[in-house]
Amino acid sequence: MPFGLTNAPANKKEHEEHLSTILKLLKKEDLYAKFSKCEFWIPK
Repeated sequence: MPFGLTNAPANKKEHEEHLSTILKLLKKEDLYAKFSKCEFWIPK
């Protein structure tokens, strides 16, 4: 059985595109993320 990340973006560019899509969807639905609770591109 494989372990590790599943459905994770292959690279930073793909991650940025996915993040942009999610944030646009949230904005469209008048939902907001609290960025003080978010962490992006944290090294292992």
